[in-house]
Amino acid sequence: MPKLYVDTNILVDFLTNRQPFEGVANRLMNHIEGKHALAFASPITFVHAHYQLRKFANEPASRVLLEEVARLVRPIDVSATVIAEALANEEIRDFEDAVQWAIFQYHSIEFLITRNQKDFPASGGVTVCDA
Repeated sequence: MPKLYVDTNILVDFLTNRQPFEGVANRLMNHIEGKHALAFASPITFVHAHYQLRKFANEPASRVLLEEVARLVRPIDVSATVIAEALANEEIRDFEDAVQWAIFQYHSIEFLITRNQKDFPASGGVTVCDA
């Protein structure tokens, strides 16, 4: 079963029904829910998704939604090694993206699912979800 690393933008698209990207995000989540892939995301992704959800739902509802998503998209550990790699990464300018990339690499995940391919190196199994 393929392992997918879900970037923040994809999870936020799904949780907030962000137009015009929600269709692709919904199909991806249905694919994951159907047990066609294992999905992972960083704690950063969950924190950012919570921040975005709070614009649409109250605190308890936001947490319930994230709990449901966490059953499908598993939060993955971030170590001091990962942070050091991200800090040393001169190829990726945005630190959050560098952390996401370092987590993806460190855990040997096969596919990074993102809408922002330009933010990541061209190698390493980067897959882009475009609407």
